Amino acid sequence: MAIHKKVEGISYTIKLLTPKLKGIGKHYQRLLDGLMENYIQFDSLHLGLKYMGYDKEYNDAYMMQFIPEIKTIAKKYLPLDLSVKGIAGFWSSPKWKCKPVIFLKVLPNKKLQQLHDEIREALGSRVDTFVLTEGKHYTPHITIGIGKPEFEAKLKGIARKSQKDKQFDFVATKIAMRLNGDKLKVILKTNS
Repeated sequence: MAIHKKVEGISYTIKLLTPKLKGIGKHYQRLLDGLMENYIQFDSLHLGLKYMGYDKEYNDAYMMQFIPEIKTIAKKYLPLDLSVKGIAGFWSSPKWKCKPVIFLKVLPNKKLQQLHDEIREALGSRVDTFVLTEGKHYTPHITIGIGKPEFEAKLKGIARKSQKDKQFDFVATKIAMRLNGDKLKVILKTNS
């Protein structure tokens, strides 16, 4: 099994494209103003399903061979009802030095976990594995931006308080693959 190693470049990923979450995104941008290094553009918000490797290890042609297989799996699960509530983060730790990655917290969802697991098992060792984010460690999330490290404690406090925020429900109807050059290849689009 290939294990994720730090490589510079763009990562190939399978993602659920989310509807425009502009309202909820703007709410958190206002709340986090001054604490963030950057934000993901609203039109680019997505829920990552499976990390597959970097463009220095693979190429588009190799990754695109998996599209029919992914499409067959996705047809069983889409459209997919999802909910977000508040924000959370991937925080720095003694083992993992990173800038805080702030995200909309996707609530646990059995169907989403099954979709992730089925894609992961189908692709197996033919693509890279990032063990910190797969299988039992899979944390469904919609990244909204990168926090400033010096404000990590304050960001954690805001994230804790946000768990009392209203739940936002939506339906994911598209699955896509991120290719080299940050291009998206839509694999399946369903009606909600």
